Amino acid sequence: MSFNFETTTSPIRIDIATAAQADLAKIGVEFTPIHTPAGTFFGQYVDGGPLTTGNYDMGGYTTGFYPDPYTNSYKCEEIPTAENPSGNNWYHLCDPALSDLIESSLATVDPAERKAILDEAQAYIAENYYVIMMYARANVMGSTPRFQFGASGGDSHMFWQAETWDVTE
Repeated sequence: MSFNFETTTSPIRIDIATAAQADLAKIGVEFTPIHTPAGTFFGQYVDGGPLTTGNYDMGGYTTGFYPDPYTNSYKCEEIPTAENPSGNNWYHLCDPALSDLIESSLATVDPAERKAILDEAQAYIAENYYVIMMYARANVMGSTPRFQFGASGGDSHMFWQAETWDVTE
């Protein structure tokens, strides 16, 4: 078995790829890392970005959608194409059962019900090996009492809506 693993030039990603390559070689699997500058790796569909066009065997990158999961990543209709270049399903995965689970999670505003559905979707993703989690990225943030974050939306984290930030005297 032989496949390419494309990721960025980030040191942690190089280290992970090197370790995986060594481990897989022990069982006869040829794992070839391709380290691409982030601007190219995450490039837009119209620019031929590997993730958006699906031009990769396996891709390695970090996701972290807080405070709420970013469910468009798993919807069939979100696969980027020439007709839909801004699609968000960079996995290029279309599994109708998973897509239905994701849709049902969006049909309720009850947090407990939504969490149960998303837990089921997460288990389904793991059982089918669609995504292999390598590590948990720490999301460490700090500020002084003078800094005011302002409002954030349900599908964004603190870095969005920076226009609402303020500093008090």
